[in-house]
Amino acid sequence: MLHPKPWTDQQMDNIIGAILRTGVIASALVVLAGGVLYLHRYGLGLPDYRIFHGEPTDLRRIGGIIEDAVALRARGIIQFGILCWWPRR
Repeated sequence: MLHPKPWTDQQMDNIIGAILRTGVIASALVVLAGGVLYLHRYGLGLPDYRIFHGEPTDLRRIGGIIEDAVALRARGIIQFGILCWWPRR
């Protein structure tokens, strides 16, 4: 029976690097898609800076972000892309 060669540190570094790079690129594409959708829907509107409007309540929790992303709401898609990218410890 043949025994497979153990992976070297360089091979593991390459695999982990490729996985991380793929995740960051996928998150960036999700954020980009949300940004394009947001500009398509709201890009011509004039902002009113006299009144501060904070983050909508549905985007203050993970469940709300996922619900908005599934419903194809631009802000939810952007937040979802950032949430997927955000480094974990």
